[in-house]
Amino acid sequence: MIGCHLDAWDLGTGAIDDASGCGITMAAAKLIRDNLGPLKRTIRVILWANEEYGLSGAAAYHEAHKNNMRQHILGGESDFGAGKIYEFGTRVAESALPVVMEMAELLKPLGIEYSHNKSSSGADLIPLRAAGMAVFGLKQDVTKYFDYHHTANDTLDKIDPIELAQNVAAWVVVTAMAAQIEHDFGFNLKDQ
Repeated sequence: MIGCHLDAWDLGTGAIDDASGCGITMAAAKLIRDNLGPLKRTIRVILWANEEYGLSGAAAYHEAHKNNMRQHILGGESDFGAGKIYEFGTRVAESALPVVMEMAELLKPLGIEYSHNKSSSGADLIPLRAAGMAVFGLKQDVTKYFDYHHTANDTLDKIDPIELAQNVAAWVVVTAMAAQIEHDFGFNLKDQ
């Protein structure tokens, strides 16, 4: 599962928060579909609502799917603009770390290093992570993010196309590998 959140309550267009995250995850899923053909697992792209005012979209998603959470093997959310990704983190079962290290090797040419297995991913994954779902996070350079975040200046011209492309490439790597392996990333990780 990959996704973003749609709600923006600012005077700007919400390009950084969080249209870029939606564009990144939807583009990654489309590239995977168009270039890899049938996958072993389904990729679900979620566009959550109301992240800014209490995660009610995330809570509603969890409520609707709480009886099949074991089918949600790995999740990530893009919600920090489109700055260059520099770090890949996870929260998965120890048995999944060899697969994670393969992902990390493929991310290195993009300038992304593996950090740790204590990732929290995005806010909209809080209810799912609390239910035990394994997650990953792709940390971005947010040097300029808070200059525009929640302001009228949150517009498309602030997105660097080269950094955006690097984001999409990173999301393709992690998502495609997760969808093509038989391995389980672990469930009931809420206490780890």
